[in-house]
Amino acid sequence: MSAKQINILLTCATGYIGGSVLTGLLQHPNVSNFRITALIRGDESRVKRIASLGVTTLIGSNDSHDIIEKAASESHVVIHTANSADDLPSTRSIISGLNKRTQTTGKPVIYIHTSGTAVISEDVRGKKGSNTVYSDLDPDKINGVADEQAHRNVDLLIINAAQANPQLKSVIVLPPAIHGIGTGLFHHYSETLAALIRAALKRGKVESHGRFS
Repeated sequence: MSAKQINILLTCATGYIGGSVLTGLLQHPNVSNFRITALIRGDESRVKRIASLGVTTLIGSNDSHDIIEKAASESHVVIHTANSADDLPSTRSIISGLNKRTQTTGKPVIYIHTSGTAVISEDVRGKKGSNTVYSDLDPDKINGVADEQAHRNVDLLIINAAQANPQLKSVIVLPPAIHGIGTGLFHHYSETLAALIRAALKRGKVESHGRFS
């Protein structure tokens, strides 16, 4: 392996978020230094299309814990986008693999995890909310939310793991209801936005909800 080569494990490269992340990686100016491995389900046609991009395909799902752990242990960077916000077991497998790598190499690794803004949501049920403003410039405020918040159990697993292992450099991304045209090979539109549009068309009006993630 080249000293400059960066092994990247990406989950759900066929999805809306993961597909766009994969496109971004492949368009990166240093892509020649990347060895990208994509964990995808075993649809043969999709496997072939992903592989045609020069990406190593790994057949599996979030339940393939041994596969995920091994792949993570061989990676410098892991990007988890596969229904990751509430999937505790797959996140635990990634962390376990990355911890093994740091123990073996003594070098840092990077874990980028897709969570969601439900972690800072308020279940107001039609009542007035607190109007609390959260900012990326004030991460302590975000990290101060209650442990019972949605996605929080997974986020805390990552936070605690990173505190226990300083070589595990973690980033938790909190996207809201994302929209726009995806740049991946397969899913180009947000399923959440599509569901909201279908509901509005069915009811003949746009409705708001007390809790939004």
